[in-house]
Amino acid sequence: MQKRSIFYYAYCAFGVVFLLMSIMMFFRGTTTGLIREVLGIWVFDVVFITILVSYGIVEITIMEKQKKLPVLKSQAVLIEKMQENNRSSRACFLLFELDDGDKKLFSVSGKMYAKYLKNDTGLLKYKLADNKRWYLKNEIVKFEKQ
Repeated sequence: MQKRSIFYYAYCAFGVVFLLMSIMMFFRGTTTGLIREVLGIWVFDVVFITILVSYGIVEITIMEKQKKLPVLKSQAVLIEKMQENNRSSRACFLLFELDDGDKKLFSVSGKMYAKYLKNDTGLLKYKLADNKRWYLKNEIVKFEKQ
């Protein structure tokens, strides 16, 4: 599973605080009540916008670095298809064995998961992230079945 950035967790925490403040304002009966006077809603807005913009910048930076990874090619065999299901989401994985004997695991969409069968062989084009940049992921560019 891909690690999340600190901005993601800050954004989530901020959302919880925003929700709690909204509930407090609702029960207070006015949006111009004590909370607005004490905290200053404009400070809240500035912090919210700052976190949102920071998160966006980080995500765009990660996408650009992911695009710049070199595309590698290798003959491969699909040796395993795996799914992890929980109440709210489903994660799909494909495990390939490359012609040099290495095994590579890729997280894929449900469409790509359904498209291929176990023991399919072909040319695998992929991007491989290094361990130094934990925020990047291994990515399948294309798998051309033979």
